[in-house]
This record gives sequence, C-alpha cells and structure tokens, in this order.
Amino acid sequence: MKEELFLPKDDRDKISELPDNILLHMMDFMDTREAVQTCVLSKRWNNLWKRLSTLLFNTSKFESVFKINKFLCRFLSDRDDSISLLNVDLDVGPPIELELYLSGVLYRPPIELELLHRIMEYAVSHNCQRFTINTGIGFKFEVVTVIFFCPSLTNLRLSCGTPLGRTCKLPKSLQLPVLETLHLHSVFFTASDNGCAEPFSKCFLLNTLVLKRCVLDEHAEVICISNSNLSCLVLDNTLKGAGTIVLSTPKLRLLTIQDYACRNKYSTTCNLSFL
Repeated sequence: MKEELFLPKDDRDKISELPDNILLHMMDFMDTREAVQTCVLSKRWNNLWKRLSTLLFNTSKFESVFKINKFLCRFLSDRDDSISLLNVDLDVGPPIELELYLSGVLYRPPIELELLHRIMEYAVSHNCQRFTINTGIGFKFEVVTVIFFCPSLTNLRLSCGTPLGRTCKLPKSLQLPVLETLHLHSVFFTASDNGCAEPFSKCFLLNTLVLKRCVLDEHAEVICISNSNLSCLVLDNTLKGAGTIVLSTPKLRLLTIQDYACRNKYSTTCNLSFL
C-alpha cells in the first residue's frame, strides 16, 4: 500500500516576518494609495507606510477631487517627517469635466493647485532625488520655482503640455547642481535681457537632456544649450516656428533631432569632436 506524505500546515504570515527595510523597499514600487491600505492587514503593518520614501500617485484612481486632496493631505501630514521623500511621481489626469472643457466651459482641475505646490515644496525640503510630474489635457499650472533650485535632485521630468497649449514657464536659469537627467515636455523657456534663453549652464552634472515640443517665450529669439558635461541631447519638435538653437556642449556624444514640424536654425560654439 502506497503511503501518503502529509506535510505539517504552516499558517505563518511569512511576508510580515520580513524585516522592515525589505517590506518598505517592496512598498516603494506600489501605488502609494495601495501601500497605505496595507495598514489594515495587521498591527505589524499599521504604521509601516509612514516610512515610505516614495510618493507614486495617479489622480485617475480616485472618484473625486475631494478624495484626492484628502488622501494627499493626510499622507503628507501623517508620514514620518524624519524620513526623506526620495522619489515623487505624480500622474495628474485630465480635468473632471473634459468634454465641457473642450466645448469652452470651465472645468475643475483634478487636484487643488495649492496642494500640488505644497507637494513640490515638501519634496524639496525632504531631500527629493527624483521628481516626475505628468499632467493631462487641459490642466494648467505653474511649477513652483523651488523645484528648480533643489540641491538634491538628480532626475527631473516635467510633462506639462496639452494639445491646447503649453502651461509651464521655466526660470531663466535652473540651479540644480547634481542633476543628471532632465526631460522637459511642452514648457516655455524664459529669455534674459539679451533675448537669449540659457537655462542649463548651472546644471554641472547634467548628462542627458530631452526637450519635446518646448517653445521660447515671446521675448526670446535664441536658446543656447550650454553645458560642459552634457553627453546626450534629444530635440523633438522643439521651438516650433523659426527659432535658433545654439549648442555649446563640448562633450556631446549623442544628438537626436526630430524637426519635421519646425524650421529651426542650428549652430555651435564649440567643436563637437565626440559626435
């Protein structure tokens, strides 16, 4: 007669037995709303989310603006203030009444602008290293200037464009001393008194720069991409119209230009010997 092998039943919650640092690392890859909801699992999880170092948030997962604002306010006020918020990734969906907006009727934005500014200021004051914001059609806002003077930021991605126009204006100069990667989608570049925009020269460690559908403000005629460290540059239909782009990038190794809708003029002030 064949003997059956019975293994003892193990009802232990093995995941909860993992160290805090491993659980927090796993939770940092989760949508923050779902990560916070783990607090109902057991006492072990009750306050663990308060030590998250990532805010990964999508407004489309909420039914109302009220719930969006309530959740974010509670997250900022209840998390452990001594923990750095290293990574912020905000996906701000379209306005609540998108169809009405396209018909010319006023709409309500998916998140209060004051709260969005508070998140940016909080991130900067808590040593943020990676900041990403992607806004949907019809959402207009101004990025608070403090994000462009963040001493800890290494990666910044701003996608602020809509088919109906650009919505974000950059300062004349970005003071981001350790920034390595910068992606800008549909932003305005601000000119100095000489009519030239030169925003990147103070980003001393910048390695990769991607500009997509960006434009000069009405007072600018030229954008000078001046950076002694830049090695990768992507220009995707930037300066739509007839702008002038001047390159001062002696270490540039990779240059990609997609200019099918533009009539830009290009020049360089240095020998691009690595291309």
